[in-house]
Amino acid sequence: MKNFKRKILIMIIVIFSLYISSVNVIADPVVNEITTVPANPTPQSAITIITGISGEDITSVNVTVSECKVGLCFIYNTYPMNKNDAGDWEAQATLQDDSGDSTYIKYQFEVIDSGVEYTLDKDLKVNLTIENNDNTTSDNNGKTPGFEIITLLAAIIIGTVLLRKKRY
Repeated sequence: MKNFKRKILIMIIVIFSLYISSVNVIADPVVNEITTVPANPTPQSAITIITGISGEDITSVNVTVSECKVGLCFIYNTYPMNKNDAGDWEAQATLQDDSGDSTYIKYQFEVIDSGVEYTLDKDLKVNLTIENNDNTTSDNNGKTPGFEIITLLAAIIIGTVLLRKKRY
């Protein structure tokens, strides 16, 4: 009887092992290194996004470009990606923010691999090059001149009024 139980246990282990080895294991796709051309784009410029994505049978990739400022993303545009000759995925995008508020862009990838849709966030921030387009010269490192004069004048006026009251 003991020998019979042992044979059944061995048979179950063998059948289970054969079943596990015959089942295809599909891993989630992975976004590899991302390259943005140019590396530090300016607002409203055209950019090229290039990335390698590893997966079993990738049939479609879209990238959502988010234009952000201090943790707040306010423009989202989705672009289809095409496979290039090097085997990487590539998309052409145009940055849309015309207010100049965006300071960086982030990416999110939507990948269809073996018929399953995956959303892959890539925590990569590409800083935007912000140009100073106003025609003023700034000797105060971006501070607005003049407001300290108002405070100084108010202090002089208050001081003068208080001194006159003490004399009379």
